[in-house]
Amino acid sequence: MKNSKDSSLFVTSALALDADFSEMERLADQLESLSIESEYGFDQSCKLLTRFGSCGERIGNGIQILAKELETARVRAEASAARVAVILEQVQKRKQANDKLTERFQTLGEMVKTVNASVVNLTAKVDGTEKETLKTHLPTITAQLSVLMDEANRLKEDSKNANLKQMEKNAFALGQSLLSVKNKIATLAVA
Repeated sequence: MKNSKDSSLFVTSALALDADFSEMERLADQLESLSIESEYGFDQSCKLLTRFGSCGERIGNGIQILAKELETARVRAEASAARVAVILEQVQKRKQANDKLTERFQTLGEMVKTVNASVVNLTAKVDGTEKETLKTHLPTITAQLSVLMDEANRLKEDSKNANLKQMEKNAFALGQSLLSVKNKIATLAVA
């Protein structure tokens, strides 16, 4: 968190330096316009030279203060960058884990589509003669559905552990859909 005292000292130092640089230019302009040949011009020149010298000292001190404040700001910026680097690494790890779960979900979804298409194809042909074909394929399809359901449950648990609520809900819904398909096939085979 930013320390307002430190930043105000930095800003104050910079503003003071800016004012002193402007004052130095103004004094130089005044000195150039005076004629040192007159008594008044000579006295004014001496006074302005004293003020010019004081201004130069303030500028020297101001530069040192500003340099110190810049160094302090640089150190704080580096510390902030180091803290953010740690967070960046955590975010990247989280993103990689999320990407892996998303990839698993997409792969599972594609596998479900393939199995579902096979089931739809088989169940569309169910009549007296095709029932035997369904019964023949039923163990393979049931085994495939069981594998997919297990993967959906693992994906749901992994999503829950990664605190990815939407992915967890989607994996649960996919598992329920697979269970429904499995139950539908079982009832068709028995009927």
